[in-house]
Amino acid sequence: MRNKALLLLAMVFATALHAQEVSLLNKDDLLAAFELYNPSVLEKATKEEGYRNILQQLVSSYTAVRNEQNELELIALVKNFDNSILLQYARQQYLNSRRFQDMSGISLEKLNAQTKQDLTEVFTSIYQNTLEVKKIQIKHYRQTIKQIKKDKTLSVEQKKQQVAFLKDKIDQVKQEIRLLKIESKMRISATANAYLTQLQNEYERANAYESQAAQATSADIKSNPQKTAAQ
Repeated sequence: MRNKALLLLAMVFATALHAQEVSLLNKDDLLAAFELYNPSVLEKATKEEGYRNILQQLVSSYTAVRNEQNELELIALVKNFDNSILLQYARQQYLNSRRFQDMSGISLEKLNAQTKQDLTEVFTSIYQNTLEVKKIQIKHYRQTIKQIKKDKTLSVEQKKQQVAFLKDKIDQVKQEIRLLKIESKMRISATANAYLTQLQNEYERANAYESQAAQATSADIKSNPQKTAAQ
């Protein structure tokens, strides 16, 4: 497991220090990332068919150019796999609840509040995973610096330049982390509100479309009663 982790880290953070031919990330890279960063997904997929089908759809369609940004996004994708499912579930629950609101008896205010709470929990988890990915990024940069210092094929000047380059990268990521932590709760809440607004607008559009379709059908029946009777 340790060797596999080291190999994956080396793969995931290919940097400009060692230019390579353009290649693609594929399903094998995705599965390896799941095994390292979110193995519970693979375990759950062996027990639940519906969950396994969602995972298989993602794995079968995944491909991306192999570069540092996409490799970081791969880790984020893996760590947020369950969150993506929860977001889709929250969306479907909200739309269904609005559609059958009269039957359920739940008030719109209560439904919005519950949905906002569910969304806040998901986006909080996504935020925490974002911080974890950035910490992984810093960890690799530090490991790479150690490797550079031990590399006998590099001159003193080359080592100095490459180490300085990576230290700048570390400082940049640390600054990104500091910015993410500023008023994080307020930002998470704003993101949940924006997503809820998106769901509300989606429902309103769908409801308006259904109403127009129903009106058109009613008008057609009134104007063609014989056709309706024949049907």
